[in-house]
Amino acid sequence: MPKATFTDEKAIASFGVGKNMVSSIRHWALACDVLRESSDDPLFFAVSPIAREILRDGGLDPYAENPSTAWHAHWWLAGKGNRATTWRWLFNNVTAPTFTRQELEVPLEDFARKLDPKRKLSASTLSRDLETCLRSYAPRSAGGSPEDFAEPLLGELGLLQEIHKGQYAFRRGPKATLHEGLFAYALLDYWDSSAKGLSSMAFETIAYGEGLARPRIQAR
Repeated sequence: MPKATFTDEKAIASFGVGKNMVSSIRHWALACDVLRESSDDPLFFAVSPIAREILRDGGLDPYAENPSTAWHAHWWLAGKGNRATTWRWLFNNVTAPTFTRQELEVPLEDFARKLDPKRKLSASTLSRDLETCLRSYAPRSAGGSPEDFAEPLLGELGLLQEIHKGQYAFRRGPKATLHEGLFAYALLDYWDSSAKGLSSMAFETIAYGEGLARPRIQAR
């Protein structure tokens, strides 16, 4: 797919959404490993092999209705942190039993500055990113527009809940929708990136190691 698909003057008409939404589609497609940078041509994106198997006509889940598709997206966002620093940080570093978005802003900013000291950070951008992340898992129970009532892809995973207005908590424990095969896929991916060549891995590392999103995505 040419990268110009998302930037040329026909993009809005082709996708049927506004300019900002076109940019958003591009970002999340890359973040969730639907698209990758092409190894053959820098002017093109390539559909990832697993995305092709899932989303092609007649594929494993072309309409993204199976929870395993959402778990795969969660793995890329929170486990691998692909273009999603806030997602990875939230699920690997926040240990408080409850929290608000405002309470997370300063520690997230500190974390981001350590990753890239030269990068300019906007407090409003960090706040919006946190709000987007939290609402990806815990949508508003009420709102003023149809979008506020829409169930996000990651909302069905049951990883976060809004216990009071603006106050959130992780929903720990077994996850009935997490298929053993998807858990094994994430574990092997993590093993390959963090302990390649080793024949064994400590259970403590599997349960709490950064990159496996801690005990939040344990198998049932």
